[in-house]
Amino acid sequence: MKATVNKSGYVVMVDTFCGGPTILHKQSSGENANIMHPEFYASETDAWKDIAEDIIENLQQFINGEKELEDTDFGTELYTAFCELFNDDTIVITIREDPSFLIETSVQDLNS
Repeated sequence: MKATVNKSGYVVMVDTFCGGPTILHKQSSGENANIMHPEFYASETDAWKDIAEDIIENLQQFINGEKELEDTDFGTELYTAFCELFNDDTIVITIREDPSFLIETSVQDLNS
């Protein structure tokens, strides 16, 4: 049986030193609290708005004296990518800067 797209949208990514391009993911709550999952956004604008809200929150924590400037995340390494989640839990990511560069992973890989 051929895998079909179950969900598509945008994800927030960061380039890590050891792992290369990596999906930022959120931790589930409730009974699934130990499971990490990618945060999907309906549009690229929604993804960028979430990045902006996190930057604003970090700057407000700095202004309030809750964190040092060195610990303030300005989100400069973050970017968005188009993502498709298939019914077999495969995730395919297309990075806009290089459309030929695809990342294929799975939900299980994110939690290992």
